[in-house]
Amino acid sequence: MTGAVAGAGVGLQGLPAAWRGRLAEWPHTVDWMIGLSQTLAAVRVDRVGTAAPSVSALKLLARNLCFMIVVLLHGFRRLLPPY
Repeated sequence: MTGAVAGAGVGLQGLPAAWRGRLAEWPHTVDWMIGLSQTLAAVRVDRVGTAAPSVSALKLLARNLCFMIVVLLHGFRRLLPPY
């Protein structure tokens, strides 16, 4: 959240390189996020909708399945003693 607020205020160049390098939102890369922000900025200026940068549906499915497994394992672990 801090990075998002700071980035909105100072732009990409104002963020420390260490913050940008540690982004972990696979399959969304920093380049994808830059493309998305440019698309959103163009829509705001032109008031014409354009397609957002695409991401492979299989990559998103793999990420979401892994996340679901982690959440379910955590939930089931909480059912075991000690509570």
